[in-house]
Formats: sequence, C-alpha cells, structure tokens
Amino acid sequence: GERMEKWLGRAGISRHHILVGNIVQCWLPAKRSPSPTGIREPTQAEMKWCWNAHIGPFLDKKNREKTNLMVIVPVGVPATRFLHGIPASKGADKYMGTIQEIELPEVGKNG
Repeated sequence: GERMEKWLGRAGISRHHILVGNIVQCWLPAKRSPSPTGIREPTQAEMKWCWNAHIGPFLDKKNREKTNLMVIVPVGVPATRFLHGIPASKGADKYMGTIQEIELPEVGKNG
C-alpha cells in the first residue's frame, strides 16, 4: 500500500481518483509452507471464479463508461498472467512494466 501511494504521488495521481482492488477478492490462507504474510498466490481456478463473480461484472463496459474507467494496472504476477491469459506455467516478465491495450476476459467465458 505505501509503495503504491509513493508511485501514485510521483505520477501526480491522488489516491481518491483511483479504485484499488485485487484479482481475488477473498483471503487465501496458506495451506502449505505459509508465507510470512499468511497468504498464498491464487490458483487459476480461484482467479477465474472471482473474475466471474465479482471483478468482471464490476468492470463490464457499462460500468467502465459510467465511472470513466480508463486504465487498469495489474500489479503482480497473478493479475498480469490472468488479464493477459498467460498460463500459470509461463512467466509474465515480458508484460511487467509495459503499457498494452487488451480485451478484458468475458464474464462466464473463462471458467
């Protein structure tokens, strides 16, 4: 959170002008070898379910037009993989830090 605040500040963007969310909207407790934070990377199935249940409907074209949403910034490998349709077995390095126009996954079409 603090790092993102600094990035936004450097870009001249106020936090109240943006919406921050996660690719998965629920707590994912670590099952094996808990991370220091006690959470783990979401599975592809979990990301698909959450997209269809929460994020996709919120980001549908009507809502984007109503809210004037113009840019989506995936932060981290899971979000980048999901939004670009990259399988979990592949890296997302070539997409990290780039600007690209993409079609958002259709709700209900990816899982």
